[in-house]
Amino acid sequence: EIIMIQGDTAQLVAGTADVPYQHNFDLILMGNHETPDQPLPDGPNLGAKALGVFGMLQFHGLDVGRTWTRLAQDAMAGDNTIVLSESVDPTFWTTGAEIIIAPTGFDPMEKEKMTIESIDGNTITLNDTLQFTHLGSEYSLDDGSRSWNISAEVGLLSRNIRIIGQDYADIGEEQFGARVLVSKFTQDGTEY
Repeated sequence: EIIMIQGDTAQLVAGTADVPYQHNFDLILMGNHETPDQPLPDGPNLGAKALGVFGMLQFHGLDVGRTWTRLAQDAMAGDNTIVLSESVDPTFWTTGAEIIIAPTGFDPMEKEKMTIESIDGNTITLNDTLQFTHLGSEYSLDDGSRSWNISAEVGLLSRNIRIIGQDYADIGEEQFGARVLVSKFTQDGTEY
C-alpha cells in the first residue's frame, strides 16, 4: 500500500543514464480511501497508495525521442486519423502506443486518450473515432500583425517504466489516484 525508500544508502534503481532499463517495469501503487495513511515524524504525511522517497530513486527508461508535437491540420469529431506537424520515431509512436490529444475548445475535459492503430509518416490512424474537434491551425489578427499557433498538442504516453495508481471499482467516485513524495524528515536525530 506504500513503498518507502528511507536512508542514505537506500535506493530503488531501474537503469542508469548511461545504461537505460530495456524492459517494461510497472510500479503499481495500491489502495483507496480506506487505506491507512503513513504519517512521518517531523515531516509531511506520506499518505496511502504512495511512493515515499527519502533516499534515492533512479528510473532511466528508453529514450523515446520526441514526446510532444502538434496537429498539422484540424481533426474533426468523428475522424479516426490525425496528422502531426513534426516527424516522430515510429519505433515508439507505433501500433498499440497510447497518445493524448489536448483540447482546443473551452472545456478541458475534451482531451482524448487514444491508441495508435497504425502510423504512416506523420499520419496516425487511431483505434477509435474522435469525440471532439481538435484544431490544427494558426490564428491571426485581421490586420496580420500577430498570430498564434492554436493547434492541439499530441503527446506520447507510452513508456517502458511507469508508476501507476491501481484502478479499482470506486476510483471514479473517490478520485483517489497515487502519490509520489520526494522529501526529507528527521526521526530520532537522523535526517532521511
